[in-house]
Amino acid sequence: KHANHAGEFDVVIANDVIEHVSSPRLFLTHLRSVLRPGGWLSLETPNWGGIWRRVGGPRWLGLNPFHVFLFDARCLTRLMAQCGFRDCRAGSSTNCAHAAWGSRPELHPLWQCLPAALRWRLERFLDRLTPPSFALALRHDSPPSIEDALTRIEIVRRPTAMPSARLTGDNLMVIGRA
Repeated sequence: KHANHAGEFDVVIANDVIEHVSSPRLFLTHLRSVLRPGGWLSLETPNWGGIWRRVGGPRWLGLNPFHVFLFDARCLTRLMAQCGFRDCRAGSSTNCAHAAWGSRPELHPLWQCLPAALRWRLERFLDRLTPPSFALALRHDSPPSIEDALTRIEIVRRPTAMPSARLTGDNLMVIGRA
């Protein structure tokens, strides 16, 4: 809507937006129009293809009445390509508050059926089974300086550092070049 007045940008970041718009294709077309040639778009949205959506079913965090559209990696990268983006890459992540498996909200109904001691043991067991991730590393070891934070961001930006968008996190991230 305001794309004609925004100017041009090298990078546009739209986290937790595309799932709320009535026309994702029009939204991406407008974002493409404000990017300079070679500029990057970074989108983050709930990951319909993630394992926690299947585990959580109707209790999954990504399901709420305000989300009009939900995407998996293949669908969103294809839509971005149709809207003129190239070099699209997908990855996924989970907010550090929900990264450890024992603290997943989708499992809370199960926890309520168990005695407290058993629940505590099962939560700790699942936490130990949780694969290492950037979110857990941040949760347990915050960067001590801005330089360390920037180094960690550079590591995450590498395509090889992005875990499989299909099997992991709640959030799908897709980047593409204009």
